[in-house]
Amino acid sequence: MKVLIFTGAGASFELGVPTMRPMVEQFCDHLHDLALPANVIEKIDKLVGDGSKDMEHAIDVIDRLEGGYEAKVELGESPEESEIAPYRTIRQEAEWFVQHSCEQIKAEAAIRMWSPVLRAAANVDLTIASTNYDRAVEITASRLSLKLDDGFDSFSGREIAHWHGFHGTESIRLLKLHGSTDWYRGSKDEVLKLRHPMPLFGRLKVLPTDTIEGALQSALVLPSREKVVTLPPFPALAAEFRQQAKEADVAIFIGSSLRDPHMRDVCISCSQAKPTYVVSKSGDFGDGVVPDGAVIIRQSAGRFLVSTLPNFLYKQDKSILLRAAQNEGSDRSKVLAWLVTACDEGSDANARCVAIEDLANAQISLSREDLMLLLRSKDADVSMFSLGLIPLSMNSEELLEEAHKINEEKQDPNFTAELDTLSKLV
Repeated sequence: MKVLIFTGAGASFELGVPTMRPMVEQFCDHLHDLALPANVIEKIDKLVGDGSKDMEHAIDVIDRLEGGYEAKVELGESPEESEIAPYRTIRQEAEWFVQHSCEQIKAEAAIRMWSPVLRAAANVDLTIASTNYDRAVEITASRLSLKLDDGFDSFSGREIAHWHGFHGTESIRLLKLHGSTDWYRGSKDEVLKLRHPMPLFGRLKVLPTDTIEGALQSALVLPSREKVVTLPPFPALAAEFRQQAKEADVAIFIGSSLRDPHMRDVCISCSQAKPTYVVSKSGDFGDGVVPDGAVIIRQSAGRFLVSTLPNFLYKQDKSILLRAAQNEGSDRSKVLAWLVTACDEGSDANARCVAIEDLANAQISLSREDLMLLLRSKDADVSMFSLGLIPLSMNSEELLEEAHKINEEKQDPNFTAELDTLSKLV
């Protein structure tokens, strides 16, 4: 089975990456912290102050203003540099802030979110496409020692990886449609990937000591910078995305408002030809946004990626997705946060047990690996409480056998009593 997953900003929100409106609010705070001139602060307040505008709007307006200034120069006029200077300052700070924010993901949360999906991908031909800049998927694949085909060579001990495109592999394909925080563009428009990325500000560039000609600058396609997608490797990424969408047996869109006309166009094409699902915590898109034929699943990205999607990928049973879509209410659970707390050996034992209870009450089916981690916890209460999650797992019989082996090692009477009761129920 070929499966296409597309993720938007909502898929990274639980990892600490703000969506466009919260990001611009944090950006305004950042500008105040820098003690910039009052006129700069006033400009950004006018751009986004009414609450309906976001970071994308701010960058778009600044780009248009700067373009108008440059047009005046080309026409032989002599506009005052002071007119455009505040906007240039804001643009440079905005570019840096977007990169900086997307590098601040909570790595452990990212690993908990994406590990079940990447492990389950062994059963299918999986393509993950994303307009997000963060490296959540890459960090998780590295932790699991899984190979991703993202269009770049492997680092192989080097600091720089070169773009080589997609040539057909059995690995999970990762299409970063707008680039990534570790992508940089060289003087010859070649895009490279750095092992140790850093956000760049203004005219600041990276000068590598490897055999690369010239300095490197960021290769992100920031909001409203559509003209950049004509530069390599973005046309190749867009073509691969459309090809994988065409060939997929199932298409799933997660954490996207579908406001981007390109993404919505792909969603429409998929919904007309194959089972297509749109995952949203609230399911509130407005009239006519979700195309006819697409099914809305009202779940948070965390819940869907931790439980629903891995179960579907393991069993390749579309009824799992259809059952998830039958719940009409907004998802108020905090599955990812609960799982992170439950698996954290450094957290308070009582908090971990409460988190496990929350997972059980929400009927969350955890992966075998996450459940084994809990069952083998050094804390006796955490280990015992995690027994209650076994009946919810698709691997319940296998996990029950593992629990009996753990019981022989532990020799804990409380664990034994709970296990005996569980064995009669499963």
